[in-house]
Amino acid sequence: MQIRPLLTACLVVAAVVTLDPRTPLSGPAEAQASVAIAYSLEELVDASPQVVMVKALERRSLWEIVADSRRIVTYTKCQVIQRVYGKTAKTIWVRTLGGAVGRIGQQVGGEAQFHIGRQSLVFLTHTQDGTLVVSGSAQGHFPTVKPKKKGESLRLGLSPMLGAVLPRRGPSISAQALLLGQTLDQAIAKIAKTKRERDALRNKR
Repeated sequence: MQIRPLLTACLVVAAVVTLDPRTPLSGPAEAQASVAIAYSLEELVDASPQVVMVKALERRSLWEIVADSRRIVTYTKCQVIQRVYGKTAKTIWVRTLGGAVGRIGQQVGGEAQFHIGRQSLVFLTHTQDGTLVVSGSAQGHFPTVKPKKKGESLRLGLSPMLGAVLPRRGPSISAQALLLGQTLDQAIAKIAKTKRERDALRNKR
């Protein structure tokens, strides 16, 4: 199954607000919840030419036409800390839906959201015009969680705008169930193993 159409396959609700000019601009208002079907790790791997560990450095928001609609998008500049697989540059720009331009803010439930200075494991793909985006939206974005004790390893957490994820039918296990709470090394090992298995399966066809 291909996940590139997932931006429209998820039920997402965009919240657009005019921010109060009397208060400092602190970002968009909270969006309404989203609902999506859980995607398996196999589906995310199949949809993602590259998987990388990144650190968000800066972001820029602007108005853009996406799927025939004018909306706010955010481009986040990321430093690639570690490559899991796929070709990548040392720094990349990743587009996500939502952001703030002037006093207008927009958030999209179910979309990935990067926090500046924070590290994330991300599954990435390209749109038809070559723009780099997160595969599976928030389901393909796993920010790291600070360890509770000194010396403990970083673990993967939930993307902040994930919203509700409905359980899968059938025998496959969701990517969230496999990766959440895992250390980076554990998660990378599972992703690399899945990539090898999917490549081997394609080569047999």
